[in-house]
Amino acid sequence: MATYTSNTSTGYSLVLTVTEASTSVANNTSTVNWSLVMKATTAYCQWNPGAGVVTAYINGQAVYNARPAMVFSGYNSQISIGSGTVTVSHNNDGTKTCGCSASYSPTSSASYLPGSMFLSGTLTMSTIPRATTPSLSASNVTLGSAVTISLARASSSFTHDVTYQFGNTSGTIATGVGTSCSWTPDVTLAQQIPNAVSGTGTITVVTKNGSTTIGTKSVSITLTVPSSVAPSISAHTVAEATANLASKFGVYVQSKSTLKVTTSAAGAQGSTIRSIMTVIEGKSYSGSPCTTGTIQGSGTITVQTTVTDTRGRTASKTTNITVIAYSPPQITASNVTRTSDESTTATAVYSFSISSVGSKNTHVFYIQYLNGSTWTDIYRNTADYGDSGSVTSGSVFGVDVTTKVRFVAQDYFTTVTIEKEVGPTFTLINYGANGKSIALGSVSANDGTFQCMLPIGAAHRTSVSGSGGYLKILTLKILNKAWNYGAIEFKYFSGAMRGKIPTGKIILIGGNTTDPSPDICTTTDPDFPFWIHKSAANTWDVYVQRTGSEQAAVFNIFQYLPSCISWSFANVNVSSLPSGVRRANWEFLDACYPVGSIIQSSSSTNPGSRLGGTWSQIAQGRMLIGVGSLTDSNGIAWTITSGQTGGVFNHNHCYGIQYSHVNGASHIRNLHQSDLKSNYSWINPTKVQSNFSDTGCNSGGQRSDPGLWNMYADTTPADNAPPFLGVYFWKRTA
Repeated sequence: MATYTSNTSTGYSLVLTVTEASTSVANNTSTVNWSLVMKATTAYCQWNPGAGVVTAYINGQAVYNARPAMVFSGYNSQISIGSGTVTVSHNNDGTKTCGCSASYSPTSSASYLPGSMFLSGTLTMSTIPRATTPSLSASNVTLGSAVTISLARASSSFTHDVTYQFGNTSGTIATGVGTSCSWTPDVTLAQQIPNAVSGTGTITVVTKNGSTTIGTKSVSITLTVPSSVAPSISAHTVAEATANLASKFGVYVQSKSTLKVTTSAAGAQGSTIRSIMTVIEGKSYSGSPCTTGTIQGSGTITVQTTVTDTRGRTASKTTNITVIAYSPPQITASNVTRTSDESTTATAVYSFSISSVGSKNTHVFYIQYLNGSTWTDIYRNTADYGDSGSVTSGSVFGVDVTTKVRFVAQDYFTTVTIEKEVGPTFTLINYGANGKSIALGSVSANDGTFQCMLPIGAAHRTSVSGSGGYLKILTLKILNKAWNYGAIEFKYFSGAMRGKIPTGKIILIGGNTTDPSPDICTTTDPDFPFWIHKSAANTWDVYVQRTGSEQAAVFNIFQYLPSCISWSFANVNVSSLPSGVRRANWEFLDACYPVGSIIQSSSSTNPGSRLGGTWSQIAQGRMLIGVGSLTDSNGIAWTITSGQTGGVFNHNHCYGIQYSHVNGASHIRNLHQSDLKSNYSWINPTKVQSNFSDTGCNSGGQRSDPGLWNMYADTTPADNAPPFLGVYFWKRTA
């Protein structure tokens, strides 16, 4: 309900009351009641008919237009002008605002009569439900599955026409339905989304009242392509791709066959094939047809092809093939020697195998010797894919020549050859025909050289029992005569040396004595030395370290002046070295570290214990600096000599200087007295100087009287040491 009041004129006014009484959903209308009164604050007016015309409008429709009587009962009274009911139509969407107005137009201009009056207003009316808004049982529906469309209509007389639109297609779901309907979207709608697995469509509902359309509402729906809509493979073929293999063997051959894979595939419901991928032995090949690399395996080999369509859906097809095992020909035994030392025949021992590849592989094995420039058969086998045995040749090997022999295994794919030689017959010593050649254990090559075909064994190997400690391997005898000179060089080895074979040297310079000591005792490996010990007059024993029960060996012994020094093998195990032993020095000690050399190390072990020589630790707490002369960046000249020391870890800093005249006057130079602090002290006196120029006390003149200098110093030590890392410095002194 709404009440509207006009302007007041000479004590009179109009009042219009409007009320929405009821609505009609079916007709989309409302019933509106109205009433119009005139109020007066005076009783003067008693006119009948009245002195003016009254009009009233509801929703633009005139509901009153007359000249009513104006008879009031007294002061502050009112009279009814009129009332009634009017039907108001709503907008199509059910909304409505209703305009209301009323007016009084006087027919007399008497001043005691009311003048013009007017009122107006707008009544907002109820919204009448109109078009039905659909709702879905599921917002995402798989094609081929049903969805329920619920229609909550505003009036039981309403009906609905339901349609869909998806991609570039549309259709009718139902017509004239009331509160709901069911729809099963056809799978063929997937053709509208060939590159996706889902898409968005629209369901539209037209609400009707009889044949009159009330309104239209829509709702979105997502349609998904079912997983069953996937690409398909109609054909999948595998064929030999290596030329001539199919016709030769009729099977696939390991490490030789390549495959040609052909795949026929199609998309589904509008999709197309985007990729074809074939996997064989873990390797991928794209496209169709595709050719693979060489097949490495044998037995059953899986060929799997996967196709992917534009929706990302896949389909796979697997084909199994059988691959026959193959390996190249093998010759596992190929020895040939003369039947006897002086024989011109030879015996060849052989063993071979060739893959049969289903008994279709070409195969031959033969042994030949080189006769001039021609290879001639000794043995040939074309019947077997594998065999072993021995065969003796005819008399084809000369006693004084070397003859080449080859073993050959051959199949369809490859040939394997091993060449050997049959040397001349054995001879202990043979002189070349040119008179300038000699050979031991063989016929001389007659090329002006010395040849030794005999194996060289170790000169001596210990066999003593025991474990650990040291092994005595040699005993040296110095002949008892004056002016002894001699030397011995040898190679030695024991299990403690971890595969190293050092060379030892013992040199006797001698002199005019009958019981000299070795002057030089060196080894090429300071980590695996030997030791010598004087066991008696003119007798020295040689020891090496032993690990566990392993033995030692001595070989390649060279001797200088056998008349002065002799040697013999020893075979003794001792638990520890005898006192007074002498350790061999490193042979290259003087070359690498002459006396005066300095080395640095993180180890506190004196290097003399490993390298030999005499070493002393030096420069504890000091750095090393190069010898020479230089001028630093401040222009100060320096000269550093070998062995010179200098520098300090810390020192005190000068803070100021005081100068005092003999006559008692005192002056501060470089520092004002007010700057002095209690944590400093005086160093007094430090210097006496005459003729000191002091402009602060004599206006630039020269002082002829001597003075005293006092230095003002910081007593807290200042650290001068740079960042450092401590190491050991060792200097060789002898």
